[in-house]
Amino acid sequence: MKKKSAILLLLLCFCMQIVLAQAKEDFAKDNNKFGLNIYQLWTEKNTDNDNFVFSPLSLSNALSMAYWGAKNKTATQFEQVFNFQNTPKFHKNYALFSQSLVRDTEITQTKIANAIWLDKQFRIQQTYQDILVNSFANKVQLVDFKNDIIETEKQINQWAKEQTKEKITVLIPPNSLSNLTRLVITNTLYFNAKWLSPFEEQNIKDGVFFTKQKEVKTAFMNQKSEIFYWQAENFESIVLPFSDMQYMTFVMPKSNLSLQNLEQQLTSDFYQSNFMFSIDDLLIEKTNFESQEIHLSLPRFKMDITLPIKSLLINLGLKYAFDVEENADFSGITASNFLRIDEIFHKTFLDVNEEGVEAASATAVVFDERGGASVKEVKFNRPFLFFICDGYSGTILFQGRFVNPEKQ
Repeated sequence: MKKKSAILLLLLCFCMQIVLAQAKEDFAKDNNKFGLNIYQLWTEKNTDNDNFVFSPLSLSNALSMAYWGAKNKTATQFEQVFNFQNTPKFHKNYALFSQSLVRDTEITQTKIANAIWLDKQFRIQQTYQDILVNSFANKVQLVDFKNDIIETEKQINQWAKEQTKEKITVLIPPNSLSNLTRLVITNTLYFNAKWLSPFEEQNIKDGVFFTKQKEVKTAFMNQKSEIFYWQAENFESIVLPFSDMQYMTFVMPKSNLSLQNLEQQLTSDFYQSNFMFSIDDLLIEKTNFESQEIHLSLPRFKMDITLPIKSLLINLGLKYAFDVEENADFSGITASNFLRIDEIFHKTFLDVNEEGVEAASATAVVFDERGGASVKEVKFNRPFLFFICDGYSGTILFQGRFVNPEKQ
């Protein structure tokens, strides 16, 4: 009898692992789809001469925490934009998915941190607080938005600075909070990984990068080695693995095409079928990439970008959450139900160099009282796309494009 029970327990554990693995894959796909939708909207509204980087994961983490307090039509729009689901299993599995992305070794760091900044005179629903604290390991910081805004801004910025190893120093711009602010939800994502095959410093040479407008002299990292490479009809691409089950993909259009031509193809389905895979898939040749000896020249580059995410989210369909009238419904956060999201701040730093990649992103979701908010305001020498991914799930941690060395 004991033997049968043990077998049943093992089968149950095995089935749970399969369910959890499928949930993680679904979360990865949803995160990537959201990121690609944001990228498409941004490129539609911005010049093709601007560099760009952001973190879909940091944004979805922060906004998932806002979602647990949304109700009715507001919650429905979150579900449509992010594919969130309002069930206990969902938020627990989502938290496990986020935790599965974390690394902390001598050669690789992927760290996710969350915090709640709550006005000391404001009360939130205990159920909501329990979800954030227990599932997302949030720290609840009691602050005084009404009487000490400047000090509170400093505290939030100092927290973001510490969590991102001083790469994001000002998450909340000066005078961005008001005495109507009641709650701020923050998330940070820090990434630091070494290339599996680092570039030699003595092989860094100046070369020419061909922007749309002109030729720009910049530093190129060079190496001749076995590299995962794929040449398709309209683009060529490489994958560079890091030392601990993570990788970075670079995609450059053929010389007769523009980056805009490639970006128009960059739908969720296109990315999923061509570029979403695990390191294991790559190694056993289940992808289009093949390992071959090539001479790679890759520019060394840095970016520091602030993303105007609020307008992009509204265009994606998340409208009620920001509504100043009565459509914003966050009654899951507070029974009095007078909150709305006033602003979302999202900043990202990226440094690609001969040793590896360091990247950091921070997101702040600012809740104000509704109805009276203050007014606030292969040779990769041509433009290319890039994606930094978790090698177990294929989740995009950071994504962007590099188009102009003069705008670093």
